[in-house]
Amino acid sequence: MAFGTSLVPSLPGLRLALGLAVMLALALAAVGCSTPPTASRPSGVAGAPPTTKDPGAVQDEKPLQPAPSPKPARPEAGSAAGDRKGEPDGAPCLVGPECASGVCEGEGCSEDRPGTCAPRSRACTKDLRQYCGCDGKSFGASGTCPGRRFAARAPCGS
Repeated sequence: MAFGTSLVPSLPGLRLALGLAVMLALALAAVGCSTPPTASRPSGVAGAPPTTKDPGAVQDEKPLQPAPSPKPARPEAGSAAGDRKGEPDGAPCLVGPECASGVCEGEGCSEDRPGTCAPRSRACTKDLRQYCGCDGKSFGASGTCPGRRFAARAPCGS
């Protein structure tokens, strides 16, 4: 071998050899794959999702349920259907059953000082305050959510 010659082939020759090797590999791969694989489907079910052999896969056993039908409209205040049943939160009230939440609260025990419909689930303080109920009996409840109408924010008789 003469001085100055390299044992490494030239760069253009390497590119040609590499290109031929890639083309040969692709041609052999194409011959080995005659048809693409298909997913198995349950017999007699058209358009069903493919089944799986994965033991950890979750199968949806219950199809989606239709949306619930809308609730019938409730009667308006003063209608022949009844007294203010199902009033929304914030509406004036005299007793809990008048409210959609079932909670009528606030200071005042007469019709000229009605309570207010309040949501059943809400953030309330955890303090225990004494109230004088409209029935003349003291009761304890949250300072921000008494849960019913009351005569005073103090025990009865004080």
